[in-house]
Amino acid sequence: MAHTREEVLTNDQSTCPLFRLPPELRNAIYTYVVHSKYDLPQFQWDEEHDSPKLSLKRAQYHAPQNALLQTCRSIYAESKGIFVAAKTQFWSDTTFTLTLPVDPPLNSFGYLERLLDDQVNHITRLNIDVHGPQLFTVHLRSGPEATWSVSYCARAPGCSHSFLLPAPLTFVKSVGRVQRQLNFRDVIAMLWRWSSSPRIPLCAHHQPEPVVLSTPILSRKGLMSVVAWACDGPRCNYRG
Repeated sequence: MAHTREEVLTNDQSTCPLFRLPPELRNAIYTYVVHSKYDLPQFQWDEEHDSPKLSLKRAQYHAPQNALLQTCRSIYAESKGIFVAAKTQFWSDTTFTLTLPVDPPLNSFGYLERLLDDQVNHITRLNIDVHGPQLFTVHLRSGPEATWSVSYCARAPGCSHSFLLPAPLTFVKSVGRVQRQLNFRDVIAMLWRWSSSPRIPLCAHHQPEPVVLSTPILSRKGLMSVVAWACDGPRCNYRG
């Protein structure tokens, strides 16, 4: 015999000790559960933005989990709003960092491929550093108040480049328009096959300020394109 939602809720609340607690105390428990990993003391702190700082590789591990919503209908109904708010806060209020070695293997980017658009859409700050003989840094800012823009310094006189990169925002938009699913290897291949203009003569070795990318919204494909662009960032042959 099928039961109505009201009958299920009534039965849950009459048999589970949790539902004998006052509603405000249950909400406090739900809040603690969804924030439990987010409030760990090992988080670093971004003083500039007064926010937690976390490696993007660890983001999904620390993000609020939806296991609480899967326990029963009653808990789902009561805790869904708390979970959605906590998830949005985690992805939007955290400063994410990513430090890439020079020429990282393409199979090391599974953590990007496992991210969801619903998670990436809320990211507002990501700092990408490429370490090697030269340091190349990209600061990515996204969110409702951002606009499509990029800023970078001109290359130094006498600087000679191995190759020119596609303009980053043009590349990000083009990857985002691809209808099929993409992995990181696909995005790298698109970067190397890029034939459209414009291209920018950007030098990581003679780049005194970080490149700053700004987008009003970012998808998982867009995020992979930014990381791919940084991974194969311009390399300078100039030794003067």
